[in-house]
Amino acid sequence: MRCACDATSKRRKTKLVTIEKPKTTGYDSDYGTHDLSASTSWEQHTKAYANVSTRGGREFFQASKVHTDLSHLWEVSSTAKTRAATPEMRLTWNDRTFQILSVLDKDEDRRTVEISTKEVV
Repeated sequence: MRCACDATSKRRKTKLVTIEKPKTTGYDSDYGTHDLSASTSWEQHTKAYANVSTRGGREFFQASKVHTDLSHLWEVSSTAKTRAATPEMRLTWNDRTFQILSVLDKDEDRRTVEISTKEVV
């Protein structure tokens, strides 16, 4: 399966990621809440091909003090589903899980969405 990136894209998106949202049914406890640490508490919101760049340490601290815990910045093609992602959701890739910190429409042109994440250990 190949990325359907447009010809103006700087580089082809090669990593297939899944954006997941908490399930709205099938609560795990008597209190009506989900145990969000359990993989069964999440359902697929969308899949997308992405580019990733890592952030961390002094490099990111000098660039911006907004997300001091940011570990990865993902670029995905803009769709209604990727623009609808929220910080309540998470991103998974290759058995790794990332907490979504923010979702931005890069340059506000509806071509690329940037998803800032922190890896969940």
